[in-house]
Amino acid sequence: MNCRCAITVAVCGVLLVGCAGNLERASRDETRLAGKIPQQLGRDLRVEFVGVDAATEETFLEALRAEFEGRDLFDRVSLGQGKTTADATLTISIEERDADDLFDLWEFTDAYVVRYELEIELVDPRRERVLAGHITGIGVDSVSDDDDLDDRARADIELAAVSDAAAKVSRNLRLAADRRGLAALDALPEVLLPPGVGPVSVAVLGVEAEDPRAGQDVRARLGVALAQLGVDFFLVPGPNIDRALEDTLPAGLESPDPSKLAEVAARVRARYLVIGRLRQGAERVEVEARLYDAEGQPLLDARAAATGLGAPQVAACEVAQRIGAHVLEVHAKNAKSGDSPH
Repeated sequence: MNCRCAITVAVCGVLLVGCAGNLERASRDETRLAGKIPQQLGRDLRVEFVGVDAATEETFLEALRAEFEGRDLFDRVSLGQGKTTADATLTISIEERDADDLFDLWEFTDAYVVRYELEIELVDPRRERVLAGHITGIGVDSVSDDDDLDDRARADIELAAVSDAAAKVSRNLRLAADRRGLAALDALPEVLLPPGVGPVSVAVLGVEAEDPRAGQDVRARLGVALAQLGVDFFLVPGPNIDRALEDTLPAGLESPDPSKLAEVAARVRARYLVIGRLRQGAERVEVEARLYDAEGQPLLDARAAATGLGAPQVAACEVAQRIGAHVLEVHAKNAKSGDSPH
């Protein structure tokens, strides 16, 4: 091999090494978070940004709201330093933002990658640090052709990177919330109905709430808790209930007519119906539920409140326990008196 060929091969080798793995390097996650997250963080979260323009601030705030609000973490996420002892505060500092068009020779593909490097700190209402560290938010498009990546498409990748960063913050909080929720579910006592009674079918028709997402979330959590009471409780699937409600109670569940409830119960073959309400305060979540029989007559009003991470599941479990206890009481009395179970 002459000298010119050797130099050409060497240069090509350097180019190959330089291009290979570009996509892998650009999408490498450098997230490192540490802390011990308490359950009692309150239900409001304040977010403070450092070194962020107004447009980026709003994009991050909406992503955090989508991750945190309406589920088991916080009821409200708002901008600004926490002013009261009831507010936890999340501080976000954007250290770096990169947006690059790449060609990865190893994968033989083009890609558009957006990266955010953030430093975050979460303090509890007493201003004690509970979570801190570094987060990498990544958005990648390695499918679209360069010609298809207009400004709108690139904005979508930007939003994906921001959402990725928000999800990594919430993941750590949700682990704490999930642990608390699972503990509440595991603590539910099994309800064994008299012989020949169970399983009884229960339909959770819905949970009214100011935020529809939160209502749907608590409806699902209440259903999970009722099913956890044991083999004597059968939960009617949600899609079956929704179809029956569309035909029978299209106006909603507020002040339902007993005859309409009886019609829903007959259509979904439920022995019991449950209608709930969610109230979200500054520091706690309150779940209310009314239990109806198959004729649409009210049997029980149950209410429970909880605070902190995982509060909706904790409150839903307490309500389910009261419903289970009442159903057991009704059927135990029927069995003792010789009446056929309702």
